[in-house]
Amino acid sequence: MIPTHVKTWDSGPYLYIDDHYELHLYYQDTQIPLNFPPILRCLYFFYLKHPEGVCRYKLPEYEKQIRGIYNFLVRIGNPKGKKARIDQLVDRWSNSFNEKCTRIKTTFMEHLEDEEASDLCIDGQRKLPKSIRFSRERVIWQNDLPNALAG
Repeated sequence: MIPTHVKTWDSGPYLYIDDHYELHLYYQDTQIPLNFPPILRCLYFFYLKHPEGVCRYKLPEYEKQIRGIYNFLVRIGNPKGKKARIDQLVDRWSNSFNEKCTRIKTTFMEHLEDEEASDLCIDGQRKLPKSIRFSRERVIWQNDLPNALAG
């Protein structure tokens, strides 16, 4: 259901993050559930909370925050498996980060034109901070992340 307070917005896309921290893309009066697995939502939420951008090679400095977001999203499961996923994500020698960004980009490209989709993706030049250019005014959180996780 499209939240009533945003029905009057222009036709551009916006994101809605529901009370289960699932992402929904609203575009042209249509709701599109994005069905990101927890590791993609974790990475995406991390970058939404860092509009200034974060260099991919500096992710180990944010490991505690990223791990906190992931553990918040995945409250049950094998602790060793959860730790391994985050270790891979922040490891500068692993391709995990790039794979996750590609999966996010592919999802948005399936539903939007290239220019609109590119604003929603985690993007940036090599060795420079990556960020999501999408206006945070067009991101609606049903419930924000707990302050300790938000950065």
